[in-house]
Amino acid sequence: MNNPIIGITGIMSSGKSSLCKALSQIGFQIISSDDLVANLYKKGSAGAKELAKLKIQEIVKKDGSVDKPKLRERMFSDKDFRKKVEKLVHPIIISEIKKMLKKNEGKLVAVEIPLLFEAKLDSLCTYTVTVFRKKETSLEVIQKKYKLGLAEAEKMLGAQFSLAEKMMRSDFTIMNDGSIDNLNKKATILKRSVMTLWKK
Repeated sequence: MNNPIIGITGIMSSGKSSLCKALSQIGFQIISSDDLVANLYKKGSAGAKELAKLKIQEIVKKDGSVDKPKLRERMFSDKDFRKKVEKLVHPIIISEIKKMLKKNEGKLVAVEIPLLFEAKLDSLCTYTVTVFRKKETSLEVIQKKYKLGLAEAEKMLGAQFSLAEKMMRSDFTIMNDGSIDNLNKKATILKRSVMTLWKK
């Protein structure tokens, strides 16, 4: 018998990866779209080759790899460019996610997809979960992680659906207050709730 597939989403730096780590400790196989994207931007990768089609020299370096900081900066400052990149890269990511889901068929799986609803990938999931924390905390984490000012961090958050919309579309929501112990407890409760619904 198959087990449910959980889609994990949330705004940037809300704690999606931390929740996935907690779920991995209680029996879930984790698929991270961020990890897939990172692999797609390596030298000679399918993603790098697709981005080369845009013929923007500063994005794809001479060695064939993608300059991720420059790509990220351009994507969050140019909406039309972001749409072009997503049109090229999303099909590759979706294909890889489907392959990994097939490989883990029958197992408990959590898929971390920041753009779960934006890319309409919730159709691959049995249940969806939005992880959230105070917006101010997410902005602080983004600023520190990417070495950005407040305005640039807010622009990155603005490129995704609002937190309220993600929460409204999700089957479950989990508040991440920064405590690993609390998040571990909530992961256990989430698993129990999901399995109870699944068995009905």
